[in-house]
Amino acid sequence: MFMSSMESFQKYSPDVLLLCETNVDWYVKENSYLTKLRMQAVWSPIPIKTVMSSCPWENSRRTSYQPGGVMSSFFNHMPSRIKKNINDKYGRFTKTIIQAKKRLISIYNVYRPNVMTLGSAGIDTVWMQQWRLLREIDEKIDPRKKCIEDLITSIQHGYENNEFPIVFGDFNEDLLKDSGFGIKNLLQLCSMDQVY
Repeated sequence: MFMSSMESFQKYSPDVLLLCETNVDWYVKENSYLTKLRMQAVWSPIPIKTVMSSCPWENSRRTSYQPGGVMSSFFNHMPSRIKKNINDKYGRFTKTIIQAKKRLISIYNVYRPNVMTLGSAGIDTVWMQQWRLLREIDEKIDPRKKCIEDLITSIQHGYENNEFPIVFGDFNEDLLKDSGFGIKNLLQLCSMDQVY
């Protein structure tokens, strides 16, 4: 299935391929290594650079399945322009800084968990896994809110380094509705006005 999907994408010769909610434990070296190997087999001899991120919490089933996660792949001339790849330590997003002609561009690939509460979240959901990791910071933390807060911090820090942000993702939120501290806040606080 994965290989046939990659072969389908290759027909369009993309420069960037961003996947959200990959549901793969990228911390298992075999998963990331084999995925990169398979992608190189499909795309060869085209240069490719891939960065992945997933929640580092070990799930109770001890399988390679891991809810959430993202994968960002760059092809053709893009790998040579990459200055830096950054994995969010909680597996919520990747950030790739690319040198364009006159500025740096930071490409974010984000997966934000669904709306849940401590009482409704299943044991292996990405919300629960992130909550377990984040509660060390604050016992009453909301993983969805913390994702937006950390994205805002990262984007604002990028502005200080003359980075132009491009944000892709599955935010599990309706842009037309105000859901408290969510994507609308990100857009406002980061002066982002072009939404597609």
